[in-house]
Amino acid sequence: GKWKMVRNGMDEKWELYDLSSDPYEEQDLADLHAALLVQFESWIHENRVDPPPQTEPERIGGKPFR
Repeated sequence: GKWKMVRNGMDEKWELYDLSSDPYEEQDLADLHAALLVQFESWIHENRVDPPPQTEPERIGGKPFR
């Protein structure tokens, strides 16, 4: 939809933007739409899954990939 919720770090507060009227994300509307933030956060907690663990590629000729 028109809303974008973003957080720039796990310890940072959520920011909320209305992309239909603010495509450059200049006006944070989180304080004006607290109920919407609660709704979005609830959805995130219900639907988020941890990514699979990162594995290194196999070594070629006994040398590390990096």
